[in-house]
Amino acid sequence: MKTNIKDLARKIARLSKADLNELETALMENGIVGTLYKTNTDSIFENRDNYDVVMTRTGRTKLMLIKTIKETLGWGLKESKDLVDSVPCVVKESVGNEEAFDLKEILEEAGATIEIRES
Repeated sequence: MKTNIKDLARKIARLSKADLNELETALMENGIVGTLYKTNTDSIFENRDNYDVVMTRTGRTKLMLIKTIKETLGWGLKESKDLVDSVPCVVKESVGNEEAFDLKEILEEAGATIEIRES
């Protein structure tokens, strides 16, 4: 099985600071010595704003999902319902890494299936 290095690098670039630390620990536990290059890590997370949050499935609890979208994004009830009814759809465009993964976590807790894609 051949590893796609570019895909792997993209996935690592999307990791949160906590996940990067966990990855570093796991690599060391498996005999890979060294540290991940962290000098520019903070600037990567603060300046990257090229991710789209995409909802691919709503799950069983559409009402809970509508309520969560309404509260999280500050939208009206009709806008939130229309979004849920139009799945698959982009929930938010051109957001930073941290915001994208926070939104993903919140919406997945409400039952949605979320993907984060580069814009």
